[in-house]
Amino acid sequence: MISEIINDLKAHRRSYIDCNPIFASLAGGQITRFHYLAYLRETYHLIKHTPKYLNIAADRVAQSDERLSDYFHQFSLQETGHELLCIKDLNALGENPEKILSGDPNPGVWGMVTQCYFWASHGNPVALLGEAFATEELGFTNGKDVATLL
Repeated sequence: MISEIINDLKAHRRSYIDCNPIFASLAGGQITRFHYLAYLRETYHLIKHTPKYLNIAADRVAQSDERLSDYFHQFSLQETGHELLCIKDLNALGENPEKILSGDPNPGVWGMVTQCYFWASHGNPVALLGEAFATEELGFTNGKDVATLL
């Protein structure tokens, strides 16, 4: 069953993510410093919220599913501080992190963040597993190629 779910998610990834023009631009070497700075800004805003909503989800399911609660807590610990990697990259590029990271994220990331808080606190926290799979799998699959191109 789990392999069916993973295969289904990969098919959706191909349909909705891989066909995004940004990946064609990336493959064509058309990604610029501006794009990477924008990526770091949005990633920072997404990652800084991740441990918070994972802990909310863990606490919410603690009575009904101890294993899932433990998973959310462990995942939260793994994600804690990852936003500092964005700051490190900005500093390495000679950019002012405070200037670039100030303000709210763009609507796409803001939508992801608010949706994750909703799932964690009011919706079905299991939905966070799909979001985690999508973002982690995307980074795993494309991270090395992206780093090489950049």
